[in-house]
Amino acid sequence: MSSPSPEGLACIGRTFTSAGGSAPGTPEPAPKSARSSGETEEERVMRELQESEALARELMESEALASYQAGMDALRAAQGMGGWDEGMGEADIRAMRLAMGEEQEDDGGMGEGEEEEGDEETPMEYDALLELGEAIGDVKQERWRLRAPAAIARLPRKRAAARSPGAAAAAACITDAKCLVCMCEYEAGEELMALPCGHDYHASCVAAWLARADACPLCKRSVCG
Repeated sequence: MSSPSPEGLACIGRTFTSAGGSAPGTPEPAPKSARSSGETEEERVMRELQESEALARELMESEALASYQAGMDALRAAQGMGGWDEGMGEADIRAMRLAMGEEQEDDGGMGEGEEEEGDEETPMEYDALLELGEAIGDVKQERWRLRAPAAIARLPRKRAAARSPGAAAAAACITDAKCLVCMCEYEAGEELMALPCGHDYHASCVAAWLARADACPLCKRSVCG
């Protein structure tokens, strides 16, 4: 079999060129973008990697934002039903409230929930108030205990007059005929003590009463006023 002539080889080359291909052994032309920008193969690979990373970050940020928004929506829905903070620590609850914009951190301001809670007395505050009231009462009682002997000594005394049977019912005031401390009627000659309010009592009975309190057993008027 004879080898193709030079004219035949040229004809074959023209056939490949007209068909849009490259002749055998001819290098492939560089991409148009690479030719126009002068970008090397290494630069092209680096550019494509950077574009892929940027796209991946954008997708991740979008997914994270969607997940955060879904979590906030679920939290708001649970908060509306109550019990949303069960099992959470104080730091977690505070962080969630900050994320939801429920607390104001600037200028030392308090959130709306904190202001409402401040209006209510906690059990500790109530107990402290009780203790304070008891302490004030104890101080007042102790001061009166020290002053009582002198105050009692200044009260006027008198002797009970003899009374006929049934005199207690006819008396203008019940303390004129009966001691309301011991609930016994006066007998003639018994020592009575008259308080500034005008009520009489057995001297010994009302002295024991006044050692603990500074007021009349009946009308509660102070013996010092």
